[in-house]
This record gives sequence, structure tokens and C-alpha cells, in this order.
Amino acid sequence: MCIQAAALAHEIDGRLVPRGELSLVELGTEGAPVVVVESGRVVCHAGPHPFFFHPGMLRMRVMGGPNREPDPLLRALDLRTGDFVLDATVGRGGDAVMIALAVGATGRVVGLEASGIIAAITRLGLATYEEPDAAIREAMRRVHVIHANHERYLASCREGSFDIVYFDPMFDRPLTHCPSIDPIRTIATHETLSGEALLEAQRVARRRVVVKNRKGSDTLESLGIHTIVGGRWSRVEYGVVE
Repeated sequence: MCIQAAALAHEIDGRLVPRGELSLVELGTEGAPVVVVESGRVVCHAGPHPFFFHPGMLRMRVMGGPNREPDPLLRALDLRTGDFVLDATVGRGGDAVMIALAVGATGRVVGLEASGIIAAITRLGLATYEEPDAAIREAMRRVHVIHANHERYLASCREGSFDIVYFDPMFDRPLTHCPSIDPIRTIATHETLSGEALLEAQRVARRRVVVKNRKGSDTLESLGIHTIVGGRWSRVEYGVVE
């Protein structure tokens, strides 16, 4: 645990502090995020909700949800076995694992995350979480998480480097009471998706670019995206650019 804590402190440009019996307040961090290495998990305390890796409703999504319907994300992405996919805003990694399951062992999933803390915790979680479902566990291990700004990363890619590029930016109006997002709001990057980034994604993607959006938002329209895929009862939708 000490070795892991030292490596994490270096990775996120943090300060390594032996906690002992000190409370988070007694550590004297003055409101800065505190990443605690515990037995079996890493937790970031930066707001009212601690952030740590957990697959959440992933198994339910794999089964098709309560209505056993195909996941709308996978319908929007139109994935094929062996696809190379860039998840440009990986966050907690749930969508990336769904993608890894769909593209199979011959595919490749790269997840970008602009927040160093989120990138580190998600990468560790995907690499070490003991998921009982073997197929999901193996898909977790196949997701490659990189701490990077998506605009700069896309600009560095050759044309046609990926089959699909996927964006799930923080919504302009956040969903209320969202357990998967609430813990990362304080430490996440809240940049909106720019037209320049969308153009770079279209250059890099061989088949399509997909953007997740909150229903009722004008984000997709402002980006010139008019092809929409969404679940009937879902609060989100997906814009598709061929």
C-alpha cells in the first residue's frame, strides 16, 4: 500500500502523507482533494461524495437493463468485433467496458481522461477490481486509460487511427441524483465539447463519431449533429456523425 501510495502521489503530482490516526481535517489539506490508499481500493475525498472505482450498474447494463433492451450506447456506436475505439472522456469507465465487451479480445479500447485523479483511480480499478463475471472482468482489463486532454490527443493522432470516437462530456445541465456522476463532479474537467474537437474526431474516426447528450439540451444542435439515437425511457441520447 505504501508503494502504491507513493506511485499515485507521483502520478497525480501530489504530496505523500502517512495518515496514521489523523482525520481528513487533521491532515490540513485546506480543501484540496485527498486520495487515500485503503486496503483493496483507492478513494478520493473532494466533496460530499467520495470517489472510488466501482462497476455500479454495469452487470445490469450487460443484461439489457430491467426491460432487457439493447443498450442505446451500443446501438449508437454500431460496433463490430475487432474495432478500435477511442472513448475520449472515459470517466469511471463504465461505457468503455461496455465497448470492450462489444469489440471483443481482438478489438482495442483507449480511454482518455483529463483529470489526473480520475484517470489514476479508474485505471487502477479496471486493472484490479475482482469482478465475478469473467467476461466483464476480462473486458475491464482490456481498457487502456490515458491521462490526456482529448483535443490535444486527437490532434496528435493520424487520420483514421480509430474506427469510432466517442464523447461523453459533462452535461451543461447536470442530471440530478446520478450516483455514477455525483462523486466526480468536484474533480472532473467541465469543458464543453468544442466544434474544433468534433472536427478532429471526424478526421481520426474511420466510421463515426458519437456524442452523448442530455435530452432537452441544445448541445447537439449547436454542434450541427442531427442524427439522434436514444432509449425510449432514458434521460440521455446520442448524436451520431457518420
